[in-house]
Amino acid sequence: MKDIKDTIVDCVGCSVDIFLETPNGLERVFFPNDDVSRFTLDDIYQAFRDQSKMIYVVCDSGLRGAIYRCGNYDEGIWQRYADTQGYA
Repeated sequence: MKDIKDTIVDCVGCSVDIFLETPNGLERVFFPNDDVSRFTLDDIYQAFRDQSKMIYVVCDSGLRGAIYRCGNYDEGIWQRYADTQGYA
């Protein structure tokens, strides 16, 4: 069984938003490498591992999508937080 951290996030045909938890609420951030349109949840964790709070990734392809979250406490453990229907 494939580990959830290996889930591929594809920006082609899908809206991908990354949020970091801050003391003032959620802050939207962008994947640091603009040259790639496909990356894994682990790539996102590696890019933002210096953050001490939760990382949220919202993947919305129009009528369905998923929200992933990572308790970013030096472990990079991801979970599929929610499935969406309709526009998320």
